[in-house]
Amino acid sequence: RLKSSATVLAMTAVVVIAAELAGRIAFYNLWTLPM
Repeated sequence: RLKSSATVLAMTAVVVIAAELAGRIAFYNLWTLPM
């Protein structure tokens, strides 16, 4: 099942990158909101 493990790895990488971008956007919005 090399293909399925590679698919899981790719999906995990996509989720991690999406979470990183969402966290950065949320942190930036919270940081600039009080200013």
